[in-house]
Amino acid sequence: MAAELEKDGGVDMVERSTLRDTEDQTDFHKTSEGKGFNDEAVKVLDNYTGDQSWTDEEEKRLMPLLCITYGLQYYDKAMLSQAALFGLRDDLDLGIGNRYSFTSSIFYLGFIIGAYPAMVLAQKFPIERVASAIVTLWGICLLLTIACTGYRGIYAQRFFLGLLESGVSPLFMLIVGSWYKKNEQAFRMGIWYSIVGYISIISPLINFGLGHAHGSLSPWRYMYIFAGCLTTLWGILLLFVLPPDPVRAKGFDQRERYILVARLRVNNSGVRNTSFKSSQVKELLADVRFWLLFWAGMLCMIGNGAVSTFIPIIIHGFGFNTLISLLLVTPLGAYSGTLMLVASYLAYKIPHSRKYIMFICQMGTLIGAALLWKLPLGDTGGLLFASIILTSLTATYGLIMGL
Repeated sequence: MAAELEKDGGVDMVERSTLRDTEDQTDFHKTSEGKGFNDEAVKVLDNYTGDQSWTDEEEKRLMPLLCITYGLQYYDKAMLSQAALFGLRDDLDLGIGNRYSFTSSIFYLGFIIGAYPAMVLAQKFPIERVASAIVTLWGICLLLTIACTGYRGIYAQRFFLGLLESGVSPLFMLIVGSWYKKNEQAFRMGIWYSIVGYISIISPLINFGLGHAHGSLSPWRYMYIFAGCLTTLWGILLLFVLPPDPVRAKGFDQRERYILVARLRVNNSGVRNTSFKSSQVKELLADVRFWLLFWAGMLCMIGNGAVSTFIPIIIHGFGFNTLISLLLVTPLGAYSGTLMLVASYLAYKIPHSRKYIMFICQMGTLIGAALLWKLPLGDTGGLLFASIILTSLTATYGLIMGL
C-alpha cells in the first residue's frame, strides 16, 4: 500500500480525517446495522481501537487485475471479427443471409440473460471465487469454438460465451465500488474500460502472427486455441490474486484495513453486504435517472455492432488484403483507449462535466457513421479516419458506467 491519494477538485481529501465525527459515523451505521443489514464494514470500524487519523492511501494491486481480465473479455469477444478474415465464415457456412450478423447478436442475448444471475452469485458468495469461476468457464467455452463445424454450433457457443462473460462488467463495478470513493470511481472505471481500446492494438498483432500458421487446422482455429488457453489459465490465477474487498483482503494489518474501510464512509453505502433489499429495487425502477442512463447506454452502443463485429471486414472492403486489414485495426484501439482515459480523467477533474463530455464523445461516433455512409469508396483515407472515430462510443459508455 503506497501512493498518495488524488485530490478531489483541488481540495486535499486528507485533512487528517477522523471517524469521531459523530454525524458521519451515524450515517454510515444507518445504511447497515441500523436497518438490520449487517454490513461487514461496520464490524471493522467498531473493532478498531487505534489512532483514527490517517493520510489517505489506496490499494494499487487491484487495477492491473481488472484491466487484464476486462482486456481478455474484449479480446475474446472481438475474436469473431478477426477470425472472419481467416476463413471462419466459409468453414462454418456463415456467409449465407444474416448468419454472421446473428452470430454476433446471439452473444448479447446470452449476455442479457446471464448478467443478473452473475450479480446474485457475487452478492451471495465470495466475489473472487465467482469471478474466477466465470473467467475459467468462459475460457473453456472459447476454446470449444474449434469444435464447431457449422453455423448452429457457433450459435450455441456464442450464446453461452455471452452468458458467461456478462458478469464481468457488473462484477467490476461492484469491486470498484467496494474499494474507492464515489469521486474516484469514474476514473478507475475509465482505466479498466480503456483496455478495450488498447487490447485492440495487441490482439491484431497476435492474430497477425497466428494468421501465418500453416498446420492441419485453419488459422482462425489457432486463434481460438491461444485465446481460450490464455483466458482459462488467467481465470484460475484470479482465485489467488484478486483482492475481494477491504474487509476480507489479505496482506493488510488491522490499521490498514481500518483505513480502507473508513475512507469509504463518504459513499454511505457500506462495503460488503449479502442482504437483498427489495426497497432499493423499487426505488431504482421509479428513478427517472436510471431510465435516462438505461436509454443513453442502449442508444450509444448501437454502433458497437459495427465496431466489434464488422470493423475488420469493413476495412477489408476498402481494398486491403486480409493481413493488412487486421493490422489497420490497431489505430482504432489506440484512439479509443486514449479517448477513454482522457474523458474519464477530465470527468474526474472537472466537477459536473460528465454529461457534456459524453455528448462530445458520442458526436465522434455520429460523425464517423455519417462519413462511412456518404464518402465514396475510393476515399480510403477519409474512410479509415471515419472508422477510427466511430469507436468514440467506448468513452461515452465508460462514463455512463461511472454515473
